[in-house]
Amino acid sequence: MRKIITGIISEASGIATWVYVQKYVKHKTLDEMLQEWQGADQFIIVMDTWFEKLMVE
Repeated sequence: MRKIITGIISEASGIATWVYVQKYVKHKTLDEMLQEWQGADQFIIVMDTWFEKLMVE
């Protein structure tokens, strides 16, 4: 079980980092990110929204 949780956290961290880099370093839109990594669309949308909210505060 610990191995599964570690894998999930690792994958989520990798996707979150990817979204941050695409959004704030490469200045890609949400649509561009979704087209580039279609298998992670729901997570990309959540992370994009979360980063938007965090950057305002």
